[in-house]
Amino acid sequence: MAPTSTSENATIQTSVAPTGRPDSQENRTMQITPDINSLPIELISCVFRWIPVQHVFKFRRLCRTVNDSLLTTQFALLNMQLRSTHSPHQSDASMWLLVPEKYQAAMAREKLSQLEILDSCGLVKTAIPFPKSVVLLSKLTTLNLSRCALPGVISDVFGALSNLTKVFLSNNQLVGGVPASFNCLSSLYILDLSKNRLTGHLPDFSDLNALKYLLLSENQLTGPIPTRFGSPGILQLMDVGRNLFSSIPATISNLVNVSYLNISYNPISSPIPKELWSLINLVNLEMCHCGLTGSLTGIGALSRLEELDACFNDLTEGIPPNEIPQMRRLKSLHLIGNPRLSRQAWDFGGLENFEYLCMDRAVLESSTLCGAFIPCELHGESEESQDSDADEINTLR
Repeated sequence: MAPTSTSENATIQTSVAPTGRPDSQENRTMQITPDINSLPIELISCVFRWIPVQHVFKFRRLCRTVNDSLLTTQFALLNMQLRSTHSPHQSDASMWLLVPEKYQAAMAREKLSQLEILDSCGLVKTAIPFPKSVVLLSKLTTLNLSRCALPGVISDVFGALSNLTKVFLSNNQLVGGVPASFNCLSSLYILDLSKNRLTGHLPDFSDLNALKYLLLSENQLTGPIPTRFGSPGILQLMDVGRNLFSSIPATISNLVNVSYLNISYNPISSPIPKELWSLINLVNLEMCHCGLTGSLTGIGALSRLEELDACFNDLTEGIPPNEIPQMRRLKSLHLIGNPRLSRQAWDFGGLENFEYLCMDRAVLESSTLCGAFIPCELHGESEESQDSDADEINTLR
């Protein structure tokens, strides 16, 4: 019977049939007022066990005793015996994210212990912190809890999940540091922690021998750009943009097979280290808004580079004219926001794939440009309007 008030006492009214005796009262009403808080927790668990998991926790508001009963491991074990009634889009794995911690632990132990792929598909939104009971899912190879609105810290439990090869925790509300136990995942090749609120230095990753893709963008991580991995030579993609990393270590030269590198929007404020030009497999290099100084001398070694974004830094020298022909695959060059670039010749005539260019208007006016290209519209306006820059560039072709 649904409660009609917020009282913890339920009133039950029953009609008593007339007895025919002179002293009897017809339609006499008898009131029974049991105190629900006096009922044993075991009894309450047995009553509520028949309500499907996606509905039962709404009854926690009835009173404290019901709330305490529904949060016991005993209730979880009873309730899980009920045949699943949730929709096909709400698998046991996704429901696991929506239930209280003790129910999560019981569910992980009883129903999910053999699970290899846990993928929320971004369909689950929960206010429950990162589930500690993930430690019980020792068979997992893929953990995808992206876009689940998970709050709180990431539990440091990954040492028990040695089978993991892919971890996706992006687009949540996770805070605190990156767990050191990630370093126990020697088979991990994708780690995506982007778009959270993670802080502090990265832990030791020296045992990550299989890591190919590292995505840490849009956090508040500090220290040097990460370069120390178990096998740095197999890393192919690293996106650490929009953090608080403050330096590019010389050991970046160890990332010899990286094809995509994004270090944009980090307060580096130092010259570009020459070791960066040893990453000869780079295809896309993004390093805008970093406060980088100095020159691009040596970049000609990146013969596979297709896109360079070094906008809004403090560069004083561009690509040396004799190195431009070496960059045969270059498609786009973004240098707007570097008003102190020195005057030079920019000859793109020998680059068959070259399409887009953006520089400050003053730099363009003082330089000699050769070759066909399209004014870039990606970075909006600099000192003058985009349209004015486009007109000037067209006259300089």
